[in-house]
Amino acid sequence: MSPGAPIGRGPAKSRTTLKDIAAQLGVSAMTVSMALRDDPQIPPATRERVRQAAKALCYVPQDSARRLRTGRSGRIAYVAARLAHAFVGELLVGIEARARETGRFHNRILPFSTWYHIDEREAVLRDILYGGQADAVVLASMHPSPELVQEYGRHGVPLVLIEDQAAGCASVRVDNVLGARLAVQHLVKQGCRHVGLLSGELPPDGIELNPTTVERRQGFQKALLEAGRAFRPELVADVRFFRFEEGMAGLAALLQAEPGLDGIFCAAGDRVAMGVMQGARERGLKLPQDLRLIGYDDLPSSGLLDPPLSSVRQDAEQMGALALDLAVEALDHPGQAPREIILQPQLMVRQTA
Repeated sequence: MSPGAPIGRGPAKSRTTLKDIAAQLGVSAMTVSMALRDDPQIPPATRERVRQAAKALCYVPQDSARRLRTGRSGRIAYVAARLAHAFVGELLVGIEARARETGRFHNRILPFSTWYHIDEREAVLRDILYGGQADAVVLASMHPSPELVQEYGRHGVPLVLIEDQAAGCASVRVDNVLGARLAVQHLVKQGCRHVGLLSGELPPDGIELNPTTVERRQGFQKALLEAGRAFRPELVADVRFFRFEEGMAGLAALLQAEPGLDGIFCAAGDRVAMGVMQGARERGLKLPQDLRLIGYDDLPSSGLLDPPLSSVRQDAEQMGALALDLAVEALDHPGQAPREIILQPQLMVRQTA
């Protein structure tokens, strides 16, 4: 052995190419390329044969070569104000499940967080677009600027909005006005006379407005008006980050404004509602005897609480799956007008209301 020779290593193995896979299967390299891109022109059985052969030969696509050859990255971007959030995570579960089920963008999802800042959201979206990082972008609970929507359209990169809508974008959302009305109507029917609202805030300039905030406030006020109740601005407490502890602080603020508070609609979501439940326990308030509470989202854990939390159900996993469907649809049919899907909420009445 010569001095300095590497120990225990054989000759370097050349990288598997599309031509290697094609030769093994007796098909063209173009067929292999299209199959690995899940091109619908290739029969599903052939796509599966190609995938299995690529796996056996340890084929790893080169992203730079893919972009040069096809103009696409093979990835989809998922952008949210905050990734470590229960509802945002449930959306991602739905996206991942649909990707695995269909083979489109499976293990090709790029997550981005903006921490609620508008300028960071715009910067992230520009980086994705001009860096060629993704073929389509799914945005959770945020609204891109009209200028960026136009730029994405000009470059043929679809934008899909969850919980929002905008011209030039596909979207999937729940009827939030109806969801809020259902919650408040139930509280009124149960005899609540002083109903408070825990809501996402109407933020200062530069901070992302959660698009559901305005709609759920509208539904809250509409239900009160329908019941002949006056809207009391002092019975609205805002949250910014949708955290557990904000629910505790919100309950304290509402009780200070109205000691006789007997109902709360937590439009800010179930995680914040869980903070309300903890704050109520610390004050010796029993749910629903002293205070009735309804959350929003109906997270999987909500029905397991003690007592089980009443909540407005929006199927986050379904919304995520539909968002991926819309992205794939837009990529496969680029001349088609963006589609909007509006889902109906459902009030899940449990022991807190």
